[in-house]
Amino acid sequence: MKFRLNSENKDSILQKLITWTSIKTDKLTDFNPGSAVRTLLEAVSLQIEEFYYNLFNAIKYAVRNACYNAFKFEKYASSYASGTVTIYYEDPILQDKVIKKGTEFHTGENTLRKIYFKSTKDILIKEGAQAVIVPVECTEKGTIGNVTAGEISKLSIGNPNIYLISNNNDFSNGKDIESDTEREQRFREYVHTLQRGTKDAVAYGIKQVNGVAGVYIDDNYIGYLIAYVHDIYGNLTDELKQEVLKEVEGYRSAGIEVVVRPTVKKVVDLDIKVVYRPGYDPNVYNQAIEKIIYQYINNLKVSEDLNISTLITVINDNFREIIAYIDLEDKKDIVTLNNEILKPGEIVVSD
Repeated sequence: MKFRLNSENKDSILQKLITWTSIKTDKLTDFNPGSAVRTLLEAVSLQIEEFYYNLFNAIKYAVRNACYNAFKFEKYASSYASGTVTIYYEDPILQDKVIKKGTEFHTGENTLRKIYFKSTKDILIKEGAQAVIVPVECTEKGTIGNVTAGEISKLSIGNPNIYLISNNNDFSNGKDIESDTEREQRFREYVHTLQRGTKDAVAYGIKQVNGVAGVYIDDNYIGYLIAYVHDIYGNLTDELKQEVLKEVEGYRSAGIEVVVRPTVKKVVDLDIKVVYRPGYDPNVYNQAIEKIIYQYINNLKVSEDLNISTLITVINDNFREIIAYIDLEDKKDIVTLNNEILKPGEIVVSD
């Protein structure tokens, strides 16, 4: 018996098996649900359906990766989050001191689990100093190291003269390995660049510049395009702007100027009420939810709106077993203009 690779499910396969069996023999006549023969045929139909499914996925994987390999289109690798931590001393240092490379810091009780960071080089503290800035890098790759200001607060090995430890700025440069969906989307964008000069081609070229987190192309003008570009902080430095201008030369049409401008920041303040299930301490989880919201808004690209229902889904996905109810019913979606980017302002979560 032969089957073609198509969209058949187990029910249609089972019916074909029953028909085939009844044609081939008159000794088996009971094909009613629960009968021994039908049960055996159902087991076979399930196996054939699984074969179809696995073969279909294998073909999809082979075709997709053949395209990627043909264009040498590798996944973006994950990266470590990094930044600086400031150590404040109660009294001036009495003699020169060195903070060794590899000194370990962590978030203490500021997060549900401790996130560890290590200093990336030896730092000399001069006699009389009361503060020192130490460059650090997360010990784990990915967005787990993207902590907000003030979260890094402890040394793994304590020092009695230390008054305070804090990262005074957010860490936002940690990246997870590119997902299959993100890779597929980027490849589709890349295909559009094969025809140079289009809006999509210019946008893709700008995204290849190291440091660019998002771009919006406004092509509603004659003779030129406006590219609204931003980094992970929503800014456009002079250095980044010059790199973008160099890159677009290989993607724009001859005679069409590309004007590069910064995005307009739109600050979002949120006050959210959360009802927790019995047995969970709100003081522990309020800060964790604030961080999730902060990171979600901070990762929005230029011209992306803040959808409240999507935000609730993100929170529930991370704390489904803990949260009973989230009060965001009176909150409306925050809509942006094409040249605007949303950034988190005051995020307050209370129970």
